Amino acid sequence: MLQVSCPTSTHIKQTRLPPTLDSLAERLPLGSRYYIKKQDSSSPCLPDDGIPDLLKESEVSILNLNPTQLAYQLTLEDYVIFRQIEATEYIDDLFGLKSSYGTPNLTQFSQLVNKETFWVVNEILKEPNVSRRVSVIKRFVKITNVCKEIRNFNSMFSIISGLGHGAVARLKGTWEKVPNKYLKVFNVSQMIIEILRSLPLLIKLKYVFIKWIIF
Repeated sequence: MLQVSCPTSTHIKQTRLPPTLDSLAERLPLGSRYYIKKQDSSSPCLPDDGIPDLLKESEVSILNLNPTQLAYQLTLEDYVIFRQIEATEYIDDLFGLKSSYGTPNLTQFSQLVNKETFWVVNEILKEPNVSRRVSVIKRFVKITNVCKEIRNFNSMFSIISGLGHGAVARLKGTWEKVPNKYLKVFNVSQMIIEILRSLPLLIKLKYVFIKWIIF
């Protein structure tokens, strides 16, 4: 089996995959395809005139994605890392202890928050058109609302942090065009995050455990 992609608009890259490779659907990058080909075959998997279609497949906008499905995917990504965190990692982090195990999973989980936050910032700022920026903000507000409904407060916090980032908050002309119903949802989500931030640290940790047990 070959994985075919286009690193550039004129170059096709073919990578032969190991025969024992599993989870192929999860490993397929954007703008790539799988082909089954005989080893002695010299014919190209993808002709040159197929490059534009493959490049187009790699261009995925958040506006083309379903907000509910995206919220669930964020939740799954969060949970994969969260469930690996050992209880001792919380204790080590809370009291500043230096154990032999350390806090590798907790650190990775914190990095995921930053990753999601700056993903939001990047998706908004890369749009040069005001109307599209408004649409992107509306899409993230919808995702935030779904995250709240399914109790994924981690991604909710990340997205709200991204929407409230200084680089995004300074887009006054854009925010003025965001409909009031979206601003209300955004403001309510901000209030929830501020309440959680005001909780004592031990209560926060207890809340996190309870949240994921319920989930």
